[in-house]
Amino acid sequence: MASPRLFPWAVLALFLFAAVNILLARMVFSWVERWLAQRRTREILGVLFLFFIISFQLIGPLMSRYGRSAHPDLRQFAERILPVQRLLPPGTAASAIASAAQGDYAIAAGTLGILGIYCAAIFWFLHLRLRAQFHGENLSEAPALAETSGERGIVSVGWSLPGIPGSVAAIFEKEIRYLSRSGPMLFTLIMPVFILFIFRLTPSTSHRGSGSYLGGSSDMAFPIGAAYALLILTNMVYNNFGPEGAGVQVYFTAPVPIRSVMLAKNLAHSTILALEMVLVWIGASLIYKPPALATTLATIAGILFALPVNLTVGNLLSISSPKKIDYGTFGRQRASNTTVFASFGVQIVVVGLAAITLMAARSFDRIWFATAVFLVFATVAWVVYSVVLKGIDHMAFGHREELIAELTRAS
Repeated sequence: MASPRLFPWAVLALFLFAAVNILLARMVFSWVERWLAQRRTREILGVLFLFFIISFQLIGPLMSRYGRSAHPDLRQFAERILPVQRLLPPGTAASAIASAAQGDYAIAAGTLGILGIYCAAIFWFLHLRLRAQFHGENLSEAPALAETSGERGIVSVGWSLPGIPGSVAAIFEKEIRYLSRSGPMLFTLIMPVFILFIFRLTPSTSHRGSGSYLGGSSDMAFPIGAAYALLILTNMVYNNFGPEGAGVQVYFTAPVPIRSVMLAKNLAHSTILALEMVLVWIGASLIYKPPALATTLATIAGILFALPVNLTVGNLLSISSPKKIDYGTFGRQRASNTTVFASFGVQIVVVGLAAITLMAARSFDRIWFATAVFLVFATVAWVVYSVVLKGIDHMAFGHREELIAELTRAS
């Protein structure tokens, strides 16, 4: 109403801008639907989404560290990238109307042309998806049939682990391959290091200074990260047969004792924990400082004590209170109430005992004493684990009906 001569320019600019938004939304959703149609891309997008979600946890530490002081460099950086937004569709539409208001009709027409190019490019990407769907695109993940009988006859050789029976090695290989293809499980490998990074950014609440959360006791970063890695592993250790689903019936018909199955699964989980320990040690060394040799040995001894305790209880609960889960799905992975409460109790006792022993030895500057105590506890724990593992077959066949019924139940 203030400038009627701008009406046709505004109508054309806003019409093109609306077309860009509508086509962009359709194009994005069509391509996302294409990516979500395959398992591998679903896992990649799921991991990226989780990275995006957990990145919000960095807002608090970063604001506590950098939010109280002025940073002119950030303002200068924002001023430098401000012209870039004028080349994007919102800035292009606004520039077209502004140029028309100033009487620069040639510039306004050229800017509208750029907006039209955006619209045509987005429409072309949308056209690619719609054309593929119209021609009957097949998104099946089934492998293609081999062209020759010779290719169909090729069978890959399984892993051969020295000192380990073939049946145990086969199940161990299966567990590692399944976990390596699971986005949620791979994501848990980096969480202990990520937690240490958050502690590094979180300011200390003590009155001694403004250092990080573990700034005054950085040698405890490795034990804390190792304990967190063990806690993350609880979801797998306490529900060994959960991912098997209806396939658990094969274990009761195959000529393989259940204790060999449990041993292979425990070995796979222990391997994952060992890998996480290495990652945590590297992360603690880079984020804080390399842990002292005495602290490293004490932490390893503590894990050698806590691991068999969790494996023993986990084997028992895996048979008595199983719960069907899917390692390839984010969320909706709920353990049974019995498993949850039992795992809480075990972790409180084990982690609490280890923390008290480690802190007491550290306060008296006798960290080697904690290592010796943990090794004694570990010896007892591994003996108990061996005894329980030998009798696991009788327990498994006694709970066979309940186990199969629970894991074959529809989700």
